Amino acid sequence: MWRASSLVNFLLQASVVVLGFGMNLKDIERAGQLWLRLHSGQHRCGELLGLGLGYLMQVTRKPASLMSAGTAICGGSAIAAVGPIAGVNEQEMAVSLGAAFILNSVALLLFPLIGYAGALHSWGGLS
Repeated sequence: MWRASSLVNFLLQASVVVLGFGMNLKDIERAGQLWLRLHSGQHRCGELLGLGLGYLMQVTRKPASLMSAGTAICGGSAIAAVGPIAGVNEQEMAVSLGAAFILNSVALLLFPLIGYAGALHSWGGLS
């Protein structure tokens, strides 16, 4: 016997599948290529910006490269994956991971506040 929530769930999933049949494969391919170019460009810009900031802050090249990769890709797991390839020592790996996790913690605290302030401003709450 179907419960209402199960039926709604099934209908929603079936609707998404049926919607996919109406998509043009050429459009999907074109969108995928655009996404790939934008995404790879974002990674390159993140790496270059990180290396530039590392140079300005006088951070040695390997930790700056690791932190740039971590920021551009996905954080600690990217640093852990790139570290052995870059040939970093344990201290450089620890510093890079520590910096990434500290910055992630700061971002977790600041981003909601920034978003809230932006929402208030866009709604006219802050003038």
